[in-house]
Amino acid sequence: NPGAASDGVSAAHLLSAAASCAIANVEINVAALKDESVAASMRSEVEELKTRTRDLLDRHVQVTE
Repeated sequence: NPGAASDGVSAAHLLSAAASCAIANVEINVAALKDESVAASMRSEVEELKTRTRDLLDRHVQVTE
């Protein structure tokens, strides 16, 4: 059903927004961590999540173009 493609794109945008909120939360709160190795690990995971989020959104939006 071609009309369902917009549902998929909408879901991808919602997922991206949720990930962006979670990322912002971690970026703000990681500064309060006393253990720098834990903080560095979390920052690294956040960067990976940002990349994966962008890639997934791009892939799903391209399907409808």
